[in-house]
Amino acid sequence: MKKLTLLRAGLALLLGVSLLAKADLIRDLTTVQGVRDNQLLGYGLVVGLDGTGDQTTQTPFTTQTV
Repeated sequence: MKKLTLLRAGLALLLGVSLLAKADLIRDLTTVQGVRDNQLLGYGLVVGLDGTGDQTTQTPFTTQTV
């Protein structure tokens, strides 16, 4: 009789704990390194003597994106 009461109490305890459990998706809890929602693009400003730098024909990507 005492074992049956302990079993029932244990099952009731497990049921109560399981009601408090919450499921989350792994994608909501983690981030992947190198993956972004927005892509970043940056340019640096380099100054020097007139006529000594790169020509715009050598850097078509920069001219195209600006």
